Amino acid sequence: MKKQASFLIKLAGLLFIACSFLLIPGCDKDDSKNYTVKYEVTGSATFASYFTPSGEQSQSSISTPWSYSFSTSDRSQNISLRAGSTSSGTVYVKVYLNGNLVLSDSESNGLTAITGTYRISDFL
Repeated sequence: MKKQASFLIKLAGLLFIACSFLLIPGCDKDDSKNYTVKYEVTGSATFASYFTPSGEQSQSSISTPWSYSFSTSDRSQNISLRAGSTSSGTVYVKVYLNGNLVLSDSESNGLTAITGTYRISDFL
């Protein structure tokens, strides 16, 4: 009886270890995935402020329609878009992640449209 119990305990341990090795490779599957971020501004905007792939915030004078895209595998990459105008009119901003619209905003009378600051992981 002791031999049978010992055998079953060893068998259960081996099955646990084997199952663990089968499940571990799937745990990090998103870590190596590339994410494409696209910023888009339309309307009467004359400037845009946004995060670049290096994590720096950049501000550019623009003419609309304007867009900027980059790819990264960093799930903690900041994404943010702000645009505005010195004249009247409506400013529209959109942020896409892998082709899917994840953020949009608009403001009229030349005010700034802000989508906030997020991380790619907020949308996964």
